[in-house]
Amino acid sequence: GIGALRRQARDCTYMQSMASGLKQSRIKSGETLRADLCTASGSQAPRNWDETTLNRLLDLVDVPKDELDPLGFKQALTALSPALGSLTLRARKEMMTALTAHATAAKGYGLSGRFGDWPPAGPEPPPPPARPLQPAEKRVDPLAGAADGYRWTQSETDLAIAVPVPPGTSKTEVMLQLTPRHGPATRLVLRARFWPQPLVVGELHAAVEAGECMWHLSADAMEVVIDMPKVEPELWPSIIKPLAALGHSTASAPPPPPVAGGILPSAVAAVAAAASGEARAGTASVAGSDDGVAVAAASVRLDVVVQRMGQRPRQLGVVSACMAILQAAIDPDTHARAAAVAGAAGSAAKPDPGGIGTAAVPTPREAADAAALTALNARVVPLLLRAIKMHGQHTSVQLAAWGLLSTLMRGRDFVKKLAADAGAVHLLLAGMAAHAADGPIAGALLRALRLLLPACPPKPFVVGGGIEAVGEAVRLHLTEPSLCVAGVTILQMLASLNDITRDSILKTEVLLLLLGAQTPVHANSGAATILAAPNGAAVPPAGTPPASGDESSDKAAALAEHLVGLAAQLARGGAETRAVLAQQASPSVLLRLCGRFPRSASLHTNAARTLAAVITDAT
Repeated sequence: GIGALRRQARDCTYMQSMASGLKQSRIKSGETLRADLCTASGSQAPRNWDETTLNRLLDLVDVPKDELDPLGFKQALTALSPALGSLTLRARKEMMTALTAHATAAKGYGLSGRFGDWPPAGPEPPPPPARPLQPAEKRVDPLAGAADGYRWTQSETDLAIAVPVPPGTSKTEVMLQLTPRHGPATRLVLRARFWPQPLVVGELHAAVEAGECMWHLSADAMEVVIDMPKVEPELWPSIIKPLAALGHSTASAPPPPPVAGGILPSAVAAVAAAASGEARAGTASVAGSDDGVAVAAASVRLDVVVQRMGQRPRQLGVVSACMAILQAAIDPDTHARAAAVAGAAGSAAKPDPGGIGTAAVPTPREAADAAALTALNARVVPLLLRAIKMHGQHTSVQLAAWGLLSTLMRGRDFVKKLAADAGAVHLLLAGMAAHAADGPIAGALLRALRLLLPACPPKPFVVGGGIEAVGEAVRLHLTEPSLCVAGVTILQMLASLNDITRDSILKTEVLLLLLGAQTPVHANSGAATILAAPNGAAVPPAGTPPASGDESSDKAAALAEHLVGLAAQLARGGAETRAVLAQQASPSVLLRLCGRFPRSASLHTNAARTLAAVITDAT
């Protein structure tokens, strides 16, 4: 019995080896590929193709997915056979799939994906001559262009439309509708679930084959690409005629509220008009004063504003205008000013339609929170990060985008996680490297990083040179208290990790420089003690309490508390780390700092901890 089982096993192994060898031989000779191409095309012409022809077709599909050229593949088939050039889009895609499957199978057997010596050493033979075309069949090179919110490419037989969407969009969130659904279709509607208005809507210039139309997301999921074969082969003079009353009627929508004052920049006015449903172009009366911006921001639909920014990522004016409106709309002061303007106009509260009384009016904070959630649901975070990637060389974009992201992240942990997963930390590091010398931008970057860092793993930030970048930004702007507070807070968080980060922080000498600016500097002649405040102004001697309500003194006290807190975190390190700390934060410096701010309990507590560690090592 055992011998029989062994013989059966040997027979099975032999048969499997024979089958594998036969399959490998068919792949190597191209027999399998030719059969698959015949099945996909419904023609027997591929059985007679030579190795050079097969190699050329394999070269067309052996590219990254987002670089595939369906139109070039069709032209290559037309050059081989006019009948193959008239294949449907689905059949051509099946042929491309067969070619890709051959390359994968050949790689699995350790074979070359091409036949014979390819590419040839000498000049390639000329392609097979194409059938002479009649004047009516003359091909013209495909044309390309852009419209409002999408771009297109066409040939005589095919049309492709690419529509920008937020990075990370999934296929389940996109819906394409062609009317009628079967046969020649002339109406197109493309929607995204998270945006209120269609991405593209209108009547096509001529009919397309609805049953053969396909769409896909680009490799980076930043565009929806629709491939549509035309019913009649011709070049269209226009692509889509918009439908003004499909989905969202603009004829009956109220215009933005008129406000006295100047006119906002044209881009802001245009976005505000579109988002509030203004039908007459150029008639938006939106004021350029603070009250005018407040009323405009409070009256528009923020999801429409986000959609306009998302569908026009390359238009810097539109992106900047949308960010300006969004920043104003999520600020409670904006809604407070808008309510004041409405109250002055006599429209503060209107009777409830049910006759119960006046409708409940949300507070400015509630209105701002609702606006922020509306923008977040419309995918504003990935769009802001994309704007930074595309237009980050402009300081205005850096300031607006990071300021808006900081406002959205404040108090919302899920937004921090969303931004961290989308690569915000890498953008922050790149921005700090490029704009470290610019005080306002460096401050905005540090404040955003202070909010973002707790939501992401610190190792990529530390390995990417984050500590050195923060230290450099602080060193360049020692006289800006708010920027220094943000930078020291970040270093304080990182100092709690391990001795590696503590040593890196001490190497920046930020603690030494800032403590020197916060404590008295004694003249060599023994003259009166002068204290250097962060803004360069003279302050009272040590031990004199800061004036109550003095903004500069409050900022200096906040910076001093964070500095001593950083020193306390560094004191938790090893003996070598504490030895370097003692040189940068000596006991005399800490004592003078405690004398300058006698009312700060946290400062005194952290100073005591630091002194205990430093003095213990010294003794």
